[in-house]
Amino acid sequence: MSPHDIMGMVRPQDSNGSASSTPSTLERMTSLEADSPDANSDMCNRAVQRHKAQLKTDSQLAAAAPDDGAKRQLTECYDRGGSCNELLATVCRVYGERNVFGYSVGGAAEFSYITYAQLWERIETLATGMSVKFAVNVTAKG
Repeated sequence: MSPHDIMGMVRPQDSNGSASSTPSTLERMTSLEADSPDANSDMCNRAVQRHKAQLKTDSQLAAAAPDDGAKRQLTECYDRGGSCNELLATVCRVYGERNVFGYSVGGAAEFSYITYAQLWERIETLATGMSVKFAVNVTAKG
């Protein structure tokens, strides 16, 4: 991909290959936020309302929703300014036995899954390996 191709992704090109005066998606989004500071808040509120409505009719979504204990633990971690590592560790602890990722090997129709607990084990293994190989100080709490 040439630098010219990358520029086309940022700003559309006209028929001559020059940057068009048409704003890119990023520019339109930025100007929307500048024109309407509440645009993002309104969009988030609408998404929350759609999610609440769907929770009432979708049993799979309802089963995946966090219970009050999980919400409390995650909120406490976030409110005390927990790092991304701490938030991820909390999620993996709270949802330990739930599936987090599914994958198909060789295009098979059946999926294999790993749980949040297994994900955290892999993260710890990776972090331990990095700390040994690259002398990285690993301080994630799990």
